Amino acid sequence: MTDDQQTPAASEPLTDDVFADAFDEWIGGSNFAKRSVLVFSKPGLMAEYEDLLRRKAYIADEDAAAQAAGEESLGEVSPHADELAEIDERIREIAVEYEASKSTWVVRGLSDADREHVEKTLEAAGFREPDQPKQLREPAPLPAQRTPTQVKAHEKAVAQYKADKPRYDAEIKAYGEAVHAWSIELNTHILERAVVSIDFGNDRTVEATFIDGVFAEPAITVEQLKRLRDRLGQKNLTNLLQAAQLAELEEPDIQAPFSSSSSQTDQT
Repeated sequence: MTDDQQTPAASEPLTDDVFADAFDEWIGGSNFAKRSVLVFSKPGLMAEYEDLLRRKAYIADEDAAAQAAGEESLGEVSPHADELAEIDERIREIAVEYEASKSTWVVRGLSDADREHVEKTLEAAGFREPDQPKQLREPAPLPAQRTPTQVKAHEKAVAQYKADKPRYDAEIKAYGEAVHAWSIELNTHILERAVVSIDFGNDRTVEATFIDGVFAEPAITVEQLKRLRDRLGQKNLTNLLQAAQLAELEEPDIQAPFSSSSSQTDQT
């Protein structure tokens, strides 16, 4: 390298063209923050699993009681041995079946453009966040020292409150239902853009499409997310939403595996 081709010292400010090249190289290898969530399609297996564990505990109590009464000897094969073997075999089958129902969902944090798109999509479909009804306040109690005018005004206020209460209760109920419906629409539309990929196992993977880093096509649709919620419950959507929020707000904490060799003191 000639003198006129020397690389700038680290302490020297980069020229605009050098900075642009360095930034382009650095940002070109970037990717958006992501998190992964496990979703199981057969959580109902837990009920049978718990029942089998209870049966095993009951048998253990029976055997312990028989030994205490001298009906069985320590170390003697339990008269329930065959049943216990069947229970253990079924538990193994349940574990395999449950693991086979696992899917791995990768989600990302949304950009401002993504959120704006969600808002516009919902608005175009006629969805908007419900307005909370104006609060109906119960009249305050009369003071100990009151005037006839105050009593009359209070009686009038109480009568009006009682007349308005059924309407207000109906408005609050409708508001709660509207908020519930709104949250489902909002959350499923957010997740439609947040889900990057879903791995169902056995080489069955679906992925969202991105063009130049910009969301183009979803891995899963709003309607499919609603089916997930209806079949497997809100918990899974909540877990996915929380993971997407973590991806958006928290820095990744990636730690290398602890190496025993690197911690050993040099004995030479």
